[in-house]
Formats: sequence, structure tokens, C-alpha cells
Amino acid sequence: MNFQRSQNVGYGFLNLTSEEQTSRFFNVFDGFHDWAVDSDHLSSVCWSNTQGLRANLERYRNSPIMREEVPDTFKPCLLSGGHELALPGPTREFLRRLRCRRAHGIRVEFPPH
Repeated sequence: MNFQRSQNVGYGFLNLTSEEQTSRFFNVFDGFHDWAVDSDHLSSVCWSNTQGLRANLERYRNSPIMREEVPDTFKPCLLSGGHELALPGPTREFLRRLRCRRAHGIRVEFPPH
């Protein structure tokens, strides 16, 4: 997320559970350009280095984006059957300072807990 603009920086992760879903998704969204907003961007679809729901949950549960101070609208969400499910909580404490890529517009110091 670009926190200054409240915009996605252009990617998302999906855990498609069947070959049929995966094929359909690739066919529809690879090269998609019919956005609801004015944009010349084309989407592209590729495989992630992290494969599987469990592996992705473990990857993001301790990510700085999951801190309490970060608004929920910036956090990943877990959907199943069109319903949002609770994400597992972190397994470690976060550092007091949130450090992320400059290009995303984050430069925030949080007060001590």
C-alpha cells in the first residue's frame, strides 16, 4: 500500500484452489484493461514464490503491515466462500518503529506501547 495516497501499489495475492479457477483467472485478468477508473494500465498475472494458503499466512502474520496501528483497510484479508475470516495473529512482537519501502510513502513513528 501507498499510505500517503491510500492506494494499492499494484499487486495482490490469491490462493485459487482448483485448476479450473486458476485457468479462468489467468484468462480473464492477464492483460485486463477495462477498469472502472480512467487508467491505461494492463494487469498481468504470475505465480508467486510463496505457494499455498498456509505458507502465505505464515509469511504475512508477522509483517509490519499487521501492526495494530495500521488501519484494517491497508491489511490483507482472508476470504473463503465470499466471507471474511479472521487472520491468525502474530507469533512475535513488532519493533516500535515501522520501517517500509520509501516508494510506498511510509515514514511513521509509533508511540511506545
